[in-house]
Amino acid sequence: MGNLKGEKGFWLTVLVLFLSFTFLAACQNKSAKEKAAEKVINQTIKESGGKETSVDIQGGKIRIQTKDGSGEINVTNSWPEDMPGDVPRFTLGNIKGVNKSLVEGKKSWNVVIEGTQEGAFPKYIDELKTQGWKIDMNLTTGQGNSVTASKTNRLLMVMFNNDKKTGAIIVTEKQ
Repeated sequence: MGNLKGEKGFWLTVLVLFLSFTFLAACQNKSAKEKAAEKVINQTIKESGGKETSVDIQGGKIRIQTKDGSGEINVTNSWPEDMPGDVPRFTLGNIKGVNKSLVEGKKSWNVVIEGTQEGAFPKYIDELKTQGWKIDMNLTTGQGNSVTASKTNRLLMVMFNNDKKTGAIIVTEKQ
């Protein structure tokens, strides 16, 4: 795979750990989880350039710290407590998972949604407008919708798949 440095290596690490943790959460034997997680983490760190990385797996969370930034993957179904207050809380479906990161001064939240209710997308866009978000792009396809919005030092992207009743809300904030 070669050496991946900086943000690209960090995101590869976060992605592999998220997928591994999701898989491992389904396992029943805790010691098997720990061994598999240790193997995946060591391999990922080696492939991402061998940087010093601190990984902490505890209580449904994976925390990753490198010199380029930090990330947190939560196996949770709750709206992030530290989400900026002007980002409307999504209530028209279920939160499946939350990923948070801080890389090169940019803080990000990624909220994965499932079981969205009929009309959730336009209702959420109306809530964004009410909170003062500027809609920069609105795209509708046969299967879904996506919107990019901005406000002060934040960008927000909302994506919904109408057929699968899934979605994601991604917020990025420059520090």
